[in-house]
Amino acid sequence: MERRAGKDFAEKYQYHILALVLLAGAALSILFFKGISVYGDDFDYPMYVPGILNGTFMQDYSIFSLRLAMVFPLAFFIKIFGYNNVGAGAYTFICYLLSIVLLFVFGRRLYDARAGLFGALMFAVYPLSLEYSTNDSPMMPMVLFTGLSLLLFMYAREGKGIKFYVLSGMMTFLAYLANPLALIYVLLIAAYIALITVRSLSDGRGVDYRPFLYLLGLATAVNLLGVLNLSASVQHDPYFGISLTNYYYRAAGAPFEIYYTDPSLNFYLRGYFPYGFSRALLGMLNLDPAGAAGSMSGILKSMFSLHSLNVNDVGLFGYAAALSGVPLLLKRDRRSYFALAWAAFIVLYMEFGSMSITHYFPIYKLMRFTTLAALPEMLVLGIALSRLSRFRVNGARLGMMAAALAIALLVATSLPLDYYIYLYNYNTMLYPRVMAQEIMSIPGIHGRIVYAPALIPFYLEYYTGYPKDIAFIEYGSGVYGTVPIESCSGLYNNTYVVVPSGSALRLINSFNLWTVDEPWAFDPSLCGLQLYKDVYSAVGNRSIVDLQNSGNIYYKP
Repeated sequence: MERRAGKDFAEKYQYHILALVLLAGAALSILFFKGISVYGDDFDYPMYVPGILNGTFMQDYSIFSLRLAMVFPLAFFIKIFGYNNVGAGAYTFICYLLSIVLLFVFGRRLYDARAGLFGALMFAVYPLSLEYSTNDSPMMPMVLFTGLSLLLFMYAREGKGIKFYVLSGMMTFLAYLANPLALIYVLLIAAYIALITVRSLSDGRGVDYRPFLYLLGLATAVNLLGVLNLSASVQHDPYFGISLTNYYYRAAGAPFEIYYTDPSLNFYLRGYFPYGFSRALLGMLNLDPAGAAGSMSGILKSMFSLHSLNVNDVGLFGYAAALSGVPLLLKRDRRSYFALAWAAFIVLYMEFGSMSITHYFPIYKLMRFTTLAALPEMLVLGIALSRLSRFRVNGARLGMMAAALAIALLVATSLPLDYYIYLYNYNTMLYPRVMAQEIMSIPGIHGRIVYAPALIPFYLEYYTGYPKDIAFIEYGSGVYGTVPIESCSGLYNNTYVVVPSGSALRLINSFNLWTVDEPWAFDPSLCGLQLYKDVYSAVGNRSIVDLQNSGNIYYKP
């Protein structure tokens, strides 16, 4: 009776507990609110907002213009909140909260309410979830829409109506319009359909053709977009977006194609398991207590000290999710098999899969992409915690205590990481925000040119609201559209120039993607530049920052 009471409590108050989980997730997400993101190519999405808002948007030869499920909602919220961090992060914040609810629904349907609640909590505090919960990145929309596509398919399987098969296919394509990585779910659901068909044939029931309506939904969404593309793509080609995406991802290194991929099979192993526990374990096995203690000391220091933080994306969650699957398999917990298969399929394809269907080309690897696997991974963790929490010894709820300690450990070791990532993004964006405010306050700035290195022009354009009568120009030799200026004479008079510190410029040069080698950039006095605004002092010389986006504002008379 005692055990039943515990179970009834979780079921009876599941919505109240879910509300508390949502509040906790919202509080953490707002505490670490980012807005404009310093990561990857996220700055490309806001560039299309002005065109959407003034009705001139076209899908061009940049793949980022094809991410309609990202740029259109982003434009909607920027229209409401303005060109600021709230406008940039509101859409992903809503997707994050809805994904928490979605994981609860999965856990409750596939296992029990307790698994759903634990899984929802784990997703809410998962470092990757928090990292992309409030910035202009397509990761969280992709997670939400792919999860919804699978849930709709499950509804159809439960006899809720064949229309859910069609809706499932359409939702998968919507996820693709956030990020093409979502197409992995086409393969996942295709494998699900194949399994359904094989089981149906083996039972002598013949082929059930209803699940194939998923493909109808997918095709319907493709053709609906095709109608839109007749007027919204530069070539007026109904399949412009699909063909351009395929062209971009089919190889590396050519113009308009992805320039980097890491085929290393230990890339995600290093990402999911970032700490050197193996060295500590070997030290203990080799009876080397000093070596083991030194390794553990280094691990703990990297977890909790912002001055030597081992920057990673998942903290201890990778270990926890992997270890959670082991007892579920050993115990042959059949109710957990769907979650395990779901997680295994996504993770294994991201590790070994191909970016091309015509030839094997290892899939592009970045830890941020593993956000796609966050739902099933945290669901497996939630199921394991649900089982653990029910363990009792002589009526004592030792399992619940162990689950609480495990959750506390995961949260305590990830919060420094969450805070570091927030500081890095916030401090970096603080420079262009202050620059933008100062630039817009300059009398007669309209019609002028503002020179800025590296990625600063993108951020300055956003925070100034993409003014049409101010030209933001990159300077420096290199690629990615930078304008080479070999000498001071290349700068027009009566213009403003953002010049980073010498250490920041040397850092930029070390990337080998662009090069700033003009002597005046390291010593502005050689060009007669006059300091207009000491931004470094204004923001307190932040230390945790991407220096390539820092700088002071100078005036060229």
